[in-house]
Amino acid sequence: MKFSSAPCLNEAAPLTRRLIPWWSDLSEAAQAALQIPALADGDIFSEKFDLIVVGAGIAGLSATLAAAKLGLSVLCLEAGSTIGLGATGRNAGILCAGINMPITEAPQGGESGQLWLATAQALSETALAAKQLGSLIRLTQRGGLGLATSKTAVKRLQQEAKARTAAGLNAHMLGVSEVKKMSDGRLNLEAVQAAICYPDEGNIQPLTLLAQTAADARALGAQIVGGASVVSCEENKNAAATWRVKLSTGQTLHAPTLIKAVGPTAAPTARIYALSFAVDLPESFPLFWDAAPYIYYDFRPGNGRLTTSGGRYARVGEDRATDLRYHARMAAATTTWLPELRGHTPEYTWAVDLEVASDLVPHLTPLGREKRAYAIDGLGALGVMPGVVLARQAASKLAQKLKTK
Repeated sequence: MKFSSAPCLNEAAPLTRRLIPWWSDLSEAAQAALQIPALADGDIFSEKFDLIVVGAGIAGLSATLAAAKLGLSVLCLEAGSTIGLGATGRNAGILCAGINMPITEAPQGGESGQLWLATAQALSETALAAKQLGSLIRLTQRGGLGLATSKTAVKRLQQEAKARTAAGLNAHMLGVSEVKKMSDGRLNLEAVQAAICYPDEGNIQPLTLLAQTAADARALGAQIVGGASVVSCEENKNAAATWRVKLSTGQTLHAPTLIKAVGPTAAPTARIYALSFAVDLPESFPLFWDAAPYIYYDFRPGNGRLTTSGGRYARVGEDRATDLRYHARMAAATTTWLPELRGHTPEYTWAVDLEVASDLVPHLTPLGREKRAYAIDGLGALGVMPGVVLARQAASKLAQKLKTK
């Protein structure tokens, strides 16, 4: 296959890198792993692939790696100029088991129910991978605390701890004195009555996970191409079990199987906000959030910062005045919990337009008559691990299809 040697230009890239903290402290090795060759109009696709993956976020790259491990030849198409410009590279460094809702509120049957244990296993594997010599991944499993500031919130957390334990996950309740000890007395706990502890939770530098996954996939022969904007994916009715992928360059690619992993930014429904303060917190300092409903903020220490995300959603593409108001509320909430930050200004403030809903659960959607393609949907409700798990499942299902062809 022939690629253009010139880098692919993307006007959003400089802005994304300036606003978001993760680009500021990447190692040279991680930066190199995120680079991808640019696809130009005259490039020639002469190779045949078992699988085409659309999207090089964590779901797309995980699917690419999983399929390559199963012996499939894989081409991953990324619209951006480099890996990391999508939702994965703009999250708040979230690393947790399950999905972004209480297990007591989540559907428990079928694949959705299986996500909880599967993501816990994937989290453990990622933590082990980060400890390997030469690993690009930067993460810390520092534990997470849901802080209850009302009797109702305490009751909900007690139910959540019981449900998670019953599901085979790690969770337990803590008193205020224990929370104070875990946070070295630096958190403002005046309103806190009790807390739930998730000992496996942590923070991750999300670009480093993308970089390692891409490097691992390439080492197994997978190819990742940038500037490859997909116009349509259609099942070829004249050739059994073949998918036709049309690119904005006018080129058309064919493969017997397909995975669409375009992520939650393709059809956004709301805007979510994030910011980072520079603060030196020890590796033992836990993640924390207010467990009361409707005022949810998520606070994640790590990489020399405290990163906050969440809160109420705004409309897609809100104006700058609205963005400033949301960030001001978020900053005020952060400094209330960590008083030492009062008088400080966030180093980074950014927003991401995502597909979100209160009942949005990540899932696989089979595509085509013979189900030789899958879309990985519902990732607006994820942390990081659901994308990894669903990608592996999709790759495994398609590998089996190819074997029985």
